[in-house]
Formats: sequence, C-alpha cells, structure tokens
Amino acid sequence: MGGDQQYKAVINILGSCISRDIFSYQSNDGGYRISKYSNCYDIFNITGKPVEIDKELYYQADFKEMMCNFEKRCLYLDLTKNTLNYIREEKSDYLILDPAMCRFSSYKINDAYIAFNPKREKVLNILCEQNVIPEAGGGNN
Repeated sequence: MGGDQQYKAVINILGSCISRDIFSYQSNDGGYRISKYSNCYDIFNITGKPVEIDKELYYQADFKEMMCNFEKRCLYLDLTKNTLNYIREEKSDYLILDPAMCRFSSYKINDAYIAFNPKREKVLNILCEQNVIPEAGGGNN
C-alpha cells in the first residue's frame, strides 16, 4: 500500500479542518502523507461557473490579517472553480471527502456561486472594493 514507501499511504482531502486534524493530532500525521488538502468550497457548485478574477491582483490584495495563505488559496480555488484540479495535481492512494462543506450556504457573485462563511464576507468586500472580483450579490441557501 502507499505511493511513498516511508508512509502507510498518500491521502488527499476535500473537506473541513476536522478531516485534516484527525491526522495532525498524531506524530508524523500517523504515518500518512497528506498531499493535497482544500476546504471551504461550494460542494454544489464545485464545477460551476468561475468568478471573473485577476489572479495577479488577487494575490497582491492585502487581507493577510484576515486569512492565512492556506485560506487565501482555498478561496481562490473556490472562486476559479479549480478545487478539483488542485486535488488531482498529485496522485494519492485515498481521497477523503467530507460532507461538512454542505453546511455553508452559497454566495452569489454575478452568475457564479462560492461557499460562504462569515470569515469570507469582509475579504470578499475588500476584493470588490479593489476591483479584483465583481460586486458580490449575497448569500443563498
């Protein structure tokens, strides 16, 4: 078993922090290698229409006090609908799918939808103000 001989298996995770934390509470991730992990994506629109976004402006936007680099990457993947592409970048022995993402409502930006949680609202407003993304339309269930 396992793609890397020093590990029990290589795992990719599409899910909540709880799915990732199961491994991080153990020394050396319990002997598993977590390769790709993304959270806070809109499960119902994961392959839907992407939001028009300027990647360079997005990564230049200053909201680091509100989100760490991991969260910034996950938001970008959700906006551009590249979450699945990101997960597929590296082959794994297992893919963990966590339905916890279903608890988030969808947030409409033009004709596209992304996962919404309260932490993202201020960041989305900043991105709109800096013309990185179109004006957001608000949450839908």
